[in-house]
Amino acid sequence: MSIRISVDVTTEDNTIKGRQGLAYVFNSGEIKSVKIDIDKPQQYHDYKEYENIKVHQERKTYSLNAVGTVSWEEGRWIITGGGYGISSRFGFEDIMEMADNANLPIVGNNDIVALLIYSKTKRFAQVNLMKVQNIDIHCTVVANLVPLTDEEMKEVVKNVYRWVG
Repeated sequence: MSIRISVDVTTEDNTIKGRQGLAYVFNSGEIKSVKIDIDKPQQYHDYKEYENIKVHQERKTYSLNAVGTVSWEEGRWIITGGGYGISSRFGFEDIMEMADNANLPIVGNNDIVALLIYSKTKRFAQVNLMKVQNIDIHCTVVANLVPLTDEEMKEVVKNVYRWVG
């Protein structure tokens, strides 16, 4: 008896479909995932903000982690950085923000991220695989999320087959 495994991958828009492919993305621990509810964006100037994510940047003499927000701007996915201020008070909102950000996925340069883009009102969901690039925690655009190349998508599919046996 053999089990047929199929992974439906569209390289044009880097979506991955099918049970085995989605199980690999969400359960293997090799790809960080972020849920993007397109019904609830926060609009800021020219871009829409969705979900927070931690970004790790290696420097020559030190490394940094910062909380960024996955955002949509001018037809592309990016990670934006928030403004930081120093306050003389530490209160409830600070504690809640720290708790919300405590277990966010941490991504570094060239890591693959699965964006689960969904709308409950439209009954729509798709998973796009993107690569984190050009990290600079000190900039407004902390990192770019770029589509995987055909070769990188083939590598993901190969990993799915290896993972499901």
